[in-house]
Amino acid sequence: MKPEMRSLLENLGNVGDLTYVGVGSAIHNLPGLDNKTDQILPLFVREMLSSGTRVTAIHFDPMFRIDVMKEYFNRYPDADLRHLGFAWHWRLKDVEVYILPYAFEHKGQYQADEADVDFLDALIHRVLLSRGSFIFQQYTGYDPVDTFRALYASSRLRSEFKDRVLFDVSYGADTGCCTDLTRWRPIYTPHGGFMNFLLYDMDEMTSIIGYNKQTDKLIFDYFKKEFVKTVNDNHVNYRRRCKEDSCLFTVGMPYGEMADPEVIMRHLKTEIYRYVEIFKRLGMLSPEKEVELAGLMLRYKAADGVNVYDWYSAVTKIV
Repeated sequence: MKPEMRSLLENLGNVGDLTYVGVGSAIHNLPGLDNKTDQILPLFVREMLSSGTRVTAIHFDPMFRIDVMKEYFNRYPDADLRHLGFAWHWRLKDVEVYILPYAFEHKGQYQADEADVDFLDALIHRVLLSRGSFIFQQYTGYDPVDTFRALYASSRLRSEFKDRVLFDVSYGADTGCCTDLTRWRPIYTPHGGFMNFLLYDMDEMTSIIGYNKQTDKLIFDYFKKEFVKTVNDNHVNYRRRCKEDSCLFTVGMPYGEMADPEVIMRHLKTEIYRYVEIFKRLGMLSPEKEVELAGLMLRYKAADGVNVYDWYSAVTKIV
């Protein structure tokens, strides 16, 4: 673990009711900062503060400047600054803000090691033991879903993790530097935990279809992305085997790299129909498109005069 992050863990003490971590959250236009762009204390965090929630905010970005941050906190008359050596620390009434002018890197991003992820693992575990909640927001365009799925899989407190750890308030829709923080905020289940469907299995995710229009749209966007990837990976393998080349995508596939093309297509059809049922439940597959898909499932071979690339394009555009 990086020494700065180890020092932070040692200095944190008791975390608040909410621990919020922002990555790539340095302020670049202080005069133009508003509710859409304030990533230091976003609107959803300030709303929690107004209801009495105690917040610990932690930010990583090598672009942070102390003069800009001092000016930012001038809007809070009770803000008290301490220089910790590894970080700048502001304490307000119900919030502590730690600013670390360092990059945060995920495993595999730019061949980074696991040090930063180890820090997240330790911090999340501390938050869960304290009965608090945790929100991680990436403002760099990097999608942290794989990082947090791995952390969830290795967690000793999985049920609490799924309920109280949220790693993107946009639910995969917007992790860039211009995330609209008036649009995105945590969605909660009826019992008060996070609606954390990116950690749900397919049965869990389909069980919440109809909860509200916002979640249905997010669920559709998620499954559409997964659908296109599934069709792409399997159809690339199918086309390659038709040319007697080995499969390109084999991880997680129920067939080997030299599988018969028809074995691959049978699997692909099964996967397509699995997604079709979800799209139908979401009301996103018209009867006309369903008829079109049925035809595509019957005729897909180049030997039948089908352009396999057009076939792939047509299937992915069914929804």
